[in-house]
Order: sequence, then C-alpha cells, then structure tokens
Amino acid sequence: MNNEHEPMSRKSFEMHSIRLAEQWGSNNFSGARLRLIYQDCEKLTEQQYIKIVDHFLRTFRYAPLPKDFTDEARKYADFNYAQEKAQRSAEYKSALGSKEISTVAKALIEGLDGNTEAINKVIRGLEPLNKSKCKECNDSGLVFAIKRDGSLVGEYAFNCFCKASQKMPALQTWGRRFNDELENKAKRKVLNIA
Repeated sequence: MNNEHEPMSRKSFEMHSIRLAEQWGSNNFSGARLRLIYQDCEKLTEQQYIKIVDHFLRTFRYAPLPKDFTDEARKYADFNYAQEKAQRSAEYKSALGSKEISTVAKALIEGLDGNTEAINKVIRGLEPLNKSKCKECNDSGLVFAIKRDGSLVGEYAFNCFCKASQKMPALQTWGRRFNDELENKAKRKVLNIA
C-alpha cells in the first residue's frame, strides 16, 4: 500500500478494480471504462479509492457508471484540497511570525490561496520592512521637535505613531498638523547623515 498522502498508482487502481469486475462482471468494467474511472481517481490516495469501491459494493445494486466515480472522487478531492490549504496556510503564518502578521499580510495569504511562489515573495518583501527603523523617531518611540523659526524656546516631545511609542508615556501624537511650526529633530539628523 502507498503512503496515506501519496496518489494511488495505476497498479493499485487495477488491483482494487478487480473487486468491481468480480461483483458486476468484466463487461461493465472494460479497459475504456477503467481508463475514464482512473482519470477521475488518479489523484486520490489508495485508501480513498478503497473506500469508494467499498461504498459501491455496499450500496449499488447495479454496476456504477464512470459518473458515479466522478462524483465520489470529487468529494475526496475537495477534502484533500481543503486539508492541504489549511496546512499551507498554517505554514505561511508560522513563517511570517506572530509579530509581523498585519491585516495586509493576512489578506495576501488568503488571497493568494496556496500560491507558494507568490507567498514566498511576500515573505521576502516583509523581511526588510521589519528591519528598517521608523523615519520619524528612529525607533525611540518619541519625536523631539524644535520651532522652525529658530527661537530657542525649547524642545517639544511627542509620541510617534509607530509601534515603539506604545511603550512610552501618553503624550500628544506627532503628526502633520505640527509641520508648519515645528521641525522633527530626528528627521533633520537623518537628512544630515544621508
């Protein structure tokens, strides 16, 4: 017998199809008809095909038609697909890690639906994003700003809008509304380095 996840071999198919011919005669399971049945069942596991044969032997009074095999094989194919999809989805989510999964990444994983190559590209694209620092606060969580007009009134402290600011005390959040009057010192330092 094959591994429980491997598709059935042609030899296994023919071996289990003999049971059908013994029950309903070899005229009902000619070479042409068996080829049609095998086309529908070749991606099933050997155990799944045995279950289909057993089902027909138990419930059918007359020989099943290739369409009956198609219907039964579709049930198992749908089950196999759902099982593989769940397994791959779990692998992709664990590859991303719990910290990096965002709403966008979840939507991409669900939207790509088993496309391994595309999901690997997404994962590789997320890695540099996770390593780069916040441009507003350099991952300090705080934005220190000074007046643009050059007056030496002092520095103003704001919470950044990035994840690093979640650990900081509750201050007003830095935003564009302050850009007219204040200049972010961290941005000025970044500009001077580059």
